[in-house]
Amino acid sequence: INAEYGGQCLNDLVGNCGSVEERAIPAKPSVSDAHLQQYAAMAQENPLMLYMYGKSPDWLQAQLLKRRRYGELLAVKGDAAADRALWLDFLGTYAAQLSRSGALPLAERGTQMNSVNPKYVLRNWVAEEAIRDAEDRRDYTLVRRLLAVLELSLIHI
Repeated sequence: INAEYGGQCLNDLVGNCGSVEERAIPAKPSVSDAHLQQYAAMAQENPLMLYMYGKSPDWLQAQLLKRRRYGELLAVKGDAAADRALWLDFLGTYAAQLSRSGALPLAERGTQMNSVNPKYVLRNWVAEEAIRDAEDRRDYTLVRRLLAVLELSLIHI
């Protein structure tokens, strides 16, 4: 990997890394701290009360664990310089592996990948939307449009 490409690749990788807060979002509990405290107090006093609210002790333990992990994730301090050094190390290892394996030059690898991979990949949520339109409203416009795009995608292979 040449310096120009490696530098651009490194900038792209580091620029696309999410912040600590962004990476913690999927782990964020769906129940507020106040509600968790109420459920925990309720469970200590009378665990059967949880069932009256459609909850179980296992659910409560899972939520408390999720809350703890979320806090741990937020406590991690992001270090852009360290991230950059780790990515640079990875790119160097990757480049060395490519040269040892006798891999094709970058442009040829890209051409080869593009020749076997479809240009467009159908996403589940798009397919669901098209199916919903077809089933609920008998509107096949999106189905036809998706079919045309996917057929074009295969022509390029």
